[in-house]
Amino acid sequence: MTDKAIEVRATEVPGMKIVFQGPLGPDGLGVAFEIVADATIAREDLDIVLDTVAGARRRQQAMEQLPLEKQRLSANLKLLKTAEIDRTRHKAQMQGRMDRIGARRRGEIEPAPQDVNALAQHDRRILEINSQIEGARAAIPYLEAIIAGREPPELFPETANDTQMAAE
Repeated sequence: MTDKAIEVRATEVPGMKIVFQGPLGPDGLGVAFEIVADATIAREDLDIVLDTVAGARRRQQAMEQLPLEKQRLSANLKLLKTAEIDRTRHKAQMQGRMDRIGARRRGEIEPAPQDVNALAQHDRRILEINSQIEGARAAIPYLEAIIAGREPPELFPETANDTQMAAE
């Protein structure tokens, strides 16, 4: 039996350390990834590595955001009912005041400016709540698709159509 020694020399490869980090939610929670790569890595290969890490962070962020969006949708649906009841109540009170004044006068009675302003505020509030509901309803399937690893639907398809039409 012969003793043969095998000598392996370490080859130094220039490398780089990449830290990829980002927030996951509004509570300050974040995630960080450390990647070690050959410094001579091709740009396309580096993009694939970074896209993979960015996708992982996006999925983690979606997992944090999804329950918040569902909670926001539920709260805004309840808030919408309350806002609509308040608007209906104000409109009935406004009509009651106009009827009382109209009983003493002839001709058509205009609503008081403060009643008109208050009604407009109710309408703006309802529009605002509806906008938030629409945003949450668009965000939920988007986040669910990211979590499941599917291609997410267009988040704001009407905006994309507006941009496309403007380009034409």
